[in-house]
Amino acid sequence: MHNNTPPSREVFGLTLLFLVLFAYNNFAQSLSGYYTLGGEQSDFPTFRSAIHKLDSFGVNGPVVFKVKDGVYYESDTIRSVKGTSATNTILFQSESKDSSAVVLEWNSQKSGNWNLWLNRADFITFKNIGFRQLFDGGKQNVHLIDCHNITFENCLFEGSNMVMDGALLTGTVDSNLTVKNCTFQYARRGVDLRGGAKSPAKNLHFTGNSIHTQNTGIALSNTSKAIVRKNQFLNITGGVYAF
Repeated sequence: MHNNTPPSREVFGLTLLFLVLFAYNNFAQSLSGYYTLGGEQSDFPTFRSAIHKLDSFGVNGPVVFKVKDGVYYESDTIRSVKGTSATNTILFQSESKDSSAVVLEWNSQKSGNWNLWLNRADFITFKNIGFRQLFDGGKQNVHLIDCHNITFENCLFEGSNMVMDGALLTGTVDSNLTVKNCTFQYARRGVDLRGGAKSPAKNLHFTGNSIHTQNTGIALSNTSKAIVRKNQFLNITGGVYAF
């Protein structure tokens, strides 16, 4: 014999309370404000631990990570973070403002093809951060997948001293990418970016960068409204390609 009696008010009330507490707990753990990154006494010891928190709980306000000097041997992925917007931005910034002193380093010969992978991420800025790739065989520093509103300012993109192949900033962009006052060195190509499968990349800005690579400085394909100005190209056979 089946019991078709509807749930009691007590059960409904407990369920509602559980859902409210669950939502509040997630909101309470989402990030907002200033945090330190690096070392045991910081809010987050590594980039990976900070990214895991962002991935799990998102943000409910602007977030700034002040990164302490050091070499962080990591290969990390940042996906779309819940709560980001033009107001609720994320900033990773060197505490000392020296991109050679805060370095995200990786050897892709062991595993992974990148130092940092941004997968549909948005409203994130990296300032005074270094990215160093130790393997020279066709790998990347930073790889983008359909990102928008991403900024790299005063950053260092560095490959292996024994340059064979690869590019330092690669992938696909949706819109609003800014690369400003950065240095690219020790690679076959500096920047190799394109639009997505459905639409061209829009509003790409490359200003005041120093690019010291063997071959191409900046290569852009399937893009619209790209601005490339006041960049310095050193010892390369090709400067800018747009097609």
